[in-house]
Amino acid sequence: MQGACGKQPIRVQIIMKRVTRILTTLAIALAGATAQAEVTGNIGWMSDYIFRGIPLANSSAMLGLDWSQDEGGFYTGVWAANVDPGAEMDFYGGYTGQVDDFSYGIGFTVYSFTEAFDENATELNLSGSWKFLSLEANFGQYDSNPQQDFSYFAVTLEQNGFYGMLGAWGADFDGDYIKAGYRAEYLGLDFDAYYNYSNSDLIEFFGAGTGSDTSIVLTVSKSFSLSNIGRASSATE
Repeated sequence: MQGACGKQPIRVQIIMKRVTRILTTLAIALAGATAQAEVTGNIGWMSDYIFRGIPLANSSAMLGLDWSQDEGGFYTGVWAANVDPGAEMDFYGGYTGQVDDFSYGIGFTVYSFTEAFDENATELNLSGSWKFLSLEANFGQYDSNPQQDFSYFAVTLEQNGFYGMLGAWGADFDGDYIKAGYRAEYLGLDFDAYYNYSNSDLIEFFGAGTGSDTSIVLTVSKSFSLSNIGRASSATE
């Protein structure tokens, strides 16, 4: 996402407290909505927040909430992270399905920002995967003046925790990046360590610097089920 010019006061703690209250309220409401669905929360930290090859912040906290039908079907959720300056909040939903080894999905994502970090955006998300191969195609629009359209395509190969990704921006946007890393679970935590290389077209188009950019990133996160909250609440009514 394109960063806004200038720096504004960072109020990360206040913003994240507000987001936490919103997520907690949503968790209780969604968990009580149906016994045939799963509600999960997640919280974590990124040494660098790199969105589709674009550096957005050094050291970023994140948290989210997801509601999904058991064994595929409809899903919805919200995710938030601090950027520099301000915070990003994403709202998304869609449908996923599976036929033998092939999985597919269609959905949407709304990106919103505080502190005038960036323009808000909305996009259509399409995805498909087969065994170790995953593909995604996204088509979106910025709430900018003049209006900007973008596309984003990615292909990922993953096997035994190791993965490699190639991503490319298109339409009114430009730039490519590659990402390679390893994901693993240890002591109940999810770890993701990866190398990211973004070409100069991508970095300069989004105003993130001059020339290409390379980064080594570590992400640590924890996921937990919130479904029991809603079931316990329903049982006391």
